[in-house]
Amino acid sequence: RGFLPPPLSRQQQLARRGKELLLGTSPSSLPPDIRSIVDWDAVFLGGHSYGGPSALVALDLARKMRARARANGAGDAGGDVDGDVSRGSSGVIRGLILHDPAVSREMSERYMSANMASSSTTTASGSLSPPPKPPPPIVSFTSDEYDRAGVRCG
Repeated sequence: RGFLPPPLSRQQQLARRGKELLLGTSPSSLPPDIRSIVDWDAVFLGGHSYGGPSALVALDLARKMRARARANGAGDAGGDVDGDVSRGSSGVIRGLILHDPAVSREMSERYMSANMASSSTTTASGSLSPPPKPPPPIVSFTSDEYDRAGVRCG
């Protein structure tokens, strides 16, 4: 009998795709020949269709990693996300470029409200950390095909 992993829920599938994308922002997870040509100060993630929500999840995971690192007194460094992203991951994403992303208006609004919240957190030593940085820019393109069909979110 061949390998058959247990089925994942839609939410679990989306979380896995987001974590896989976030791994691409980690120099330690890439081969040396690719690592050497990446400008690590200008990492953008992109996604088409269902890649759009995956990119949004990756950005959210990176934000959570930075918040956790700040709360633990590690500055703006990255870290481990639920044990599935390498500890070397910087989680630095400068922005997203989405093409015909499969996102509903509700998902867009929920994501934006969660990521626009700006509040100070208390570090492990009890001091107050500065509020998190604003989220990176997100550019979303909707093709003429969707425009003709009246799709306004995505």
